[in-house]
Amino acid sequence: MGRDSGYIAIHSGLMVGADSILIPESGKDFIYLLDKVKNYDSEDAFLVVVSEGDELGAELVSSKIKEVNPNVDLRITKLGHVQRGGNPSALDRMLGIRLGVATVKTLLQGKKNVMVGILNNQLHLTPFEEVVKQHQVDNDLYELLELFGK
Repeated sequence: MGRDSGYIAIHSGLMVGADSILIPESGKDFIYLLDKVKNYDSEDAFLVVVSEGDELGAELVSSKIKEVNPNVDLRITKLGHVQRGGNPSALDRMLGIRLGVATVKTLLQGKKNVMVGILNNQLHLTPFEEVVKQHQVDNDLYELLELFGK
């Protein structure tokens, strides 16, 4: 969920208006965060998103924040796979049925190394080598991170 890339952290951090987003692709973000929080004196929450792959980790980040500004009220929430939770909608259930049946049919036909998915609202088989790709943080997202982080 972000062990090798800050892709998910940037998306979620930008969507919630995080004050800082720490990702593995950038080492300078932590120093900027500490400068920012050093004189933070507000009742408002200061939200920091730390990617799973960030070399520092949430515990070290929080302890350094506390060193720099002992008045900050810290709370750590590790989302992990919880973010995938929630009650399924009718669409979720229908998707599960369609994909499950298509998967069994595909296996019974002897097809292997493919992923069953939906493309243009039609069932579609995609070879695994086309599916398994590393998400990378592109320059546009990184520019947004720098723009909103200041």
